[in-house]
Amino acid sequence: MMSDNINHPSHYEIEGYECIDAMEITQGREAVKSFCLCNTFKYLWRSQRKNGLEDLKKARWYLDRYITMKEFDDQSIRAEVKKSVLAIMNNRLVKLPL
Repeated sequence: MMSDNINHPSHYEIEGYECIDAMEITQGREAVKSFCLCNTFKYLWRSQRKNGLEDLKKARWYLDRYITMKEFDDQSIRAEVKKSVLAIMNNRLVKLPL
């Protein structure tokens, strides 16, 4: 099986765990989102001087990972806000005198 240096480099996996997933567990989600943005910048910065198109693809991978995490977080926050607003509304309706 060939290693995919962009999407699934074999040197970043140990016993079925991807390094970035272990980072999220040990370092936290916000740290990994920042890491993704920093790596996006790094690969864009060096692309002309080092690995060209491969670095641009790596930058895209990290940016896509960040966007996916951000979209999920934003949806989760909206769901929590909606849940809280509905709970507040339900509490007020229950407490209204009949």
